Amino acid sequence: MSEATLKGLSSLLRWREFRESGTASEYRQARADTARAQDALAKAQKSLDYLQARRGDLLRGERLDIAIIELLAQLETNTADVLDEHCLTVEAAQVHEMQCRSTHLEARAQTRAVQARHGRVLVAEQERTDKLTFDRMADLLASARRLSGD
Repeated sequence: MSEATLKGLSSLLRWREFRESGTASEYRQARADTARAQDALAKAQKSLDYLQARRGDLLRGERLDIAIIELLAQLETNTADVLDEHCLTVEAAQVHEMQCRSTHLEARAQTRAVQARHGRVLVAEQERTDKLTFDRMADLLASARRLSGD
């Protein structure tokens, strides 16, 4: 292999490592976004559960206050709408996370392939250099023997 090939592979390896690092960062960010969306969904669900429990308590009570029950019903409706929005946000975040994961795995596989090729080229270049050195030493030894008359 030529030195240009080795330099080219080294440059490609650095580029692939840079790309892998970038996709890893994007994937970590996507996982964090998904976790935040799931937390928001859990809080909205907890709020809705609380409102439904309060409405149940009011309906089981001795006095029925229609105004408060209507207010709770409106709050439940609003909270259910927010819950639906959070469900959509979680789904979108999960899809984005899976896309980022796929991109990261692809970048990592490409980096590993270039690393393997780079390693093989380095070994081949070292073997070629060692063989050249051995051949030169053998030629020098043969020349020295001829000159000394052995």
